[in-house]
Amino acid sequence: EQRGGQKQERGKKAVAQVHGIKVVRRTKRWLNWLARCKALKKAIVPSYCQKIMAIGHPDAKYKKTKDHSMRFDKLTTKFQQALADAQSIALANDCGFIEPAHLLLAMMQESDGGIRSLLERAGVNVTALARETEALVKRLPQVQGTGGEMQASRDLGNLLNLCDKEAAKRGDQFIASELFLLALCDDKGETGRLCRDNGLNRKSLELAIQAVRGGQNVDSSDAESQREALKKYCLDLTER
Repeated sequence: EQRGGQKQERGKKAVAQVHGIKVVRRTKRWLNWLARCKALKKAIVPSYCQKIMAIGHPDAKYKKTKDHSMRFDKLTTKFQQALADAQSIALANDCGFIEPAHLLLAMMQESDGGIRSLLERAGVNVTALARETEALVKRLPQVQGTGGEMQASRDLGNLLNLCDKEAAKRGDQFIASELFLLALCDDKGETGRLCRDNGLNRKSLELAIQAVRGGQNVDSSDAESQREALKKYCLDLTER
């Protein structure tokens, strides 16, 4: 009877949680593995953690319970489009992740030229920066057989979190594209170094952003698009 009770106890589902992922597993070995992961205090990306679980332990059951990553619906429409374009650039170059260089290049290739204009106002050599960023993208590690879905790299994720903090400090309801440029001013990676080598610095960029915003906060997802439309309208009136 005692042995039967032990079997029943071992048969009960055990629940553990690591980095926002709730994992249901029947073996103590699995729980010990999860405890070691938690002790390491590594910032495992939830989706990546799920992928490892699915491959290494096909009979494991899991579900996402909490996500500490930035909410992408807080980005302006223009910023979201730039990220989509960055993903396309990463896929076209067979990269495994979306890197800061992909996003910077996507922003400088935007049809409305808003980011290029802002960089020029801040005293940046935009032509040289675009050329060197494109060369950097070509040098990034390539991965064969990349699927249609792609994640942001750790470096890009850190920069996006800095954008979120900057938006909160400014009282913005949405995160605008220019905040990514501000994050790059202090970036210690190669993309940040390229920007600084071509004239980007925080003080000049802050002044350029103030001039472009005209004292307005970013209170809607279309704030950047409306700003560019107003700028184009004013230019048309001036030409007439």
